[in-house]
Amino acid sequence: MNKIPYILNSYLQNKLPESLQAMFKLWLVSPKDSKEKDAILKDIYENTIPDYSEEEVERQLRVIHEELALDKIGKKIDYKKPILIAAVSITLLAIVLGKCYLMDNVSLASNKLIYITAEQSKGKFTLPDGSKVFLNSSSQLECPETFDAKERKVKLEGEAYFDVKHGEEPFIVDTRNISVKVLGTAFDVKCYKDRDISQVVLHRGSVMLQTKEEIPQRVKLNVNQKAEFRENSSQITVNDVLSEYYISWTKNKLVFENESLANILVSLQRWYNMDFIIPNDIDLDYRLSFVVRNESVEEVLRNISKVTPLKIAKEKGIFIISQ
Repeated sequence: MNKIPYILNSYLQNKLPESLQAMFKLWLVSPKDSKEKDAILKDIYENTIPDYSEEEVERQLRVIHEELALDKIGKKIDYKKPILIAAVSITLLAIVLGKCYLMDNVSLASNKLIYITAEQSKGKFTLPDGSKVFLNSSSQLECPETFDAKERKVKLEGEAYFDVKHGEEPFIVDTRNISVKVLGTAFDVKCYKDRDISQVVLHRGSVMLQTKEEIPQRVKLNVNQKAEFRENSSQITVNDVLSEYYISWTKNKLVFENESLANILVSLQRWYNMDFIIPNDIDLDYRLSFVVRNESVEEVLRNISKVTPLKIAKEKGIFIISQ
């Protein structure tokens, strides 16, 4: 039995369990079953939103595609391609969701916009207030269709660089264990589900970081400072850094400056969408400085093995590190 139509309709009717929704969104933008997903979404779209003219849909698609930068080689998606291409399905679903929820008599205070990037993809978006966001791979950003009069709050899972438009209402980035509050500034926030470290790097302006503990900790950052909150120890550490290195991914390169090999491997794993096997007795405290642009992962790892005593081998698509 083909379960794809059932899964898609369950999500659109708000019947998919919350625990499965994140997995669903990542699956939706993945290449797997893309033709079938596109066909079903197109059918749902055409049968639930008859009051959108073809010209209006094309106009909205053009705006969306101009803002998206999800293509791995940096090309913009052709807006004349069939409606609801997998890479932009989530953005278009923001239009569909409000309609479907109202049809099911589910009350919504406001519609959500959900931006998602798949593995090895990035996105550039403009939020309702004019703020710019670069979304790194395997990340998700949620925000209301229209910010309210008191605050501009977004919810992040993964990594994003924000260039916030100055306004009287505070701009708040909410993550699993911290929130970051600003008025107008530029900063990077990293908070992936599979890591217990949340990180904020300030590029311009000032930000206030606050933890979500019973007794919150608060830290104000200055330009070129990095704050890290470790969930297992509930400690915030602040260090002086060059913020340019931490936002280099928005320019399609990775810059490491005196970075531990442990953190470098985590970044490479996301950048190249690959896996490592690392025995517990391997020392990853080596600190390295280098830049990754268009090099293959094999070339990068080969260079790492030249300056450390580590050996790196590849077996069945997985890289194994040994001494």
